[in-house]
Amino acid sequence: MSRSDDDIDWSLTTFEGVRIEQMRRWAELPLDRIVAALEEMEQYAARRPGNVPVNTKPEPS
Repeated sequence: MSRSDDDIDWSLTTFEGVRIEQMRRWAELPLDRIVAALEEMEQYAARRPGNVPVNTKPEPS
């Protein structure tokens, strides 16, 4: 099944358009889903090797 060019919003194919669409979709989420997504991203980032710990400040030298 193919879509015609009239059905495609080509403004979403630019970097700016994609970012605007991401923000629009993020804004539509209920608060509990936003918090859950942020917690999941934090857990994922913590599991990545060589990653700086989240929410910590570097030690002064």
